[in-house]
Amino acid sequence: MDGYTIIKQGGIEAGIPHCYVKEEEIIEILEGFQIMSLCKIQDYVGKER
Repeated sequence: MDGYTIIKQGGIEAGIPHCYVKEEEIIEILEGFQIMSLCKIQDYVGKER
């Protein structure tokens, strides 16, 4: 895994990888793609990078 991804350990999403990035990071990561929609969900607090 990288510094952006966690795998949920419980609940209905257990075992499913989730990627958490800042808006400017995802725009950079997906450079070359057209982002049609972007929604900020503030639901997870991880360790600071």
